Amino acid sequence: MTNSGKAILRAILFAAFISGGFSFGQETCNARALRLISRLPQGKEFTFVAIGDPQGEYEAFRRILEESRKVKPAFIVVLGDLTAHSRREEFERYCEVVSSLDIPIVSVIGNHDVCGEGRAIFREMIGDSILSFDYGGRRFIILDSADGRLDPSQLDWLKQKLKTDLICYVFTHEPPFIGNWWAHSFRKGTKEFLKLVESSRVKRVFIGHLHIVDGFWRNGIAYTIVGSGGIKPALLPLGRAARGFLEVRVSGAEDSVSFHECAVERTAGVKAGRVAQ
Repeated sequence: MTNSGKAILRAILFAAFISGGFSFGQETCNARALRLISRLPQGKEFTFVAIGDPQGEYEAFRRILEESRKVKPAFIVVLGDLTAHSRREEFERYCEVVSSLDIPIVSVIGNHDVCGEGRAIFREMIGDSILSFDYGGRRFIILDSADGRLDPSQLDWLKQKLKTDLICYVFTHEPPFIGNWWAHSFRKGTKEFLKLVESSRVKRVFIGHLHIVDGFWRNGIAYTIVGSGGIKPALLPLGRAARGFLEVRVSGAEDSVSFHECAVERTAGVKAGRVAQ
């Protein structure tokens, strides 16, 4: 390339850079969230929020996020189905919403996010679908049940992450094959998953997928479906059909949970309610 050609290329790149149309090493949503969480002040008392499936309803999702800010969460976990059809423009819209808040938002992968090229787009824009981080004396573990299973490699990874003295919280889009959730659960890997979490320091498992609020206790562990984060709630013969967010307050070795229903179709009001402790 001639010197004049190099000069023209430098000018084009500089113009693109200052206009915001060109970026180097774009950070994924989950990488950004973990970076922000790593900078938070550590403490034994804090609040975090769990939100269910947006599934393409981004205005409702945005309102729920705004309402959740009122409980001052350190961070938020969204439990999958970020999109309705795994389209790139849906992932872009989701990233636009979550990046507009100054709160770290960790995103779980769901079955609606893996259609066609969805899994590749998720990795490109959202980041890792299996990850963990420690905060406030707790370990937070994000699993990938989007294909309706937990394969042996993921179960081996989970086993290693559970080798800790920290209290653990696990997040998965689909529920394991237990209780009344059998028709909407992952089956392959359920037996191994339950054995691992019930022989470790897991205290709670948070779940999306069903678009309801429901809870189930098994061998001292609370399994909680956290409601809808945007998509119309499901009318199932179990649980409670509701949009909103789950508030989790941690104080030392103790914690408590409350579901806040958000009236997103009218004004963004909130009605608080309790779920199984």
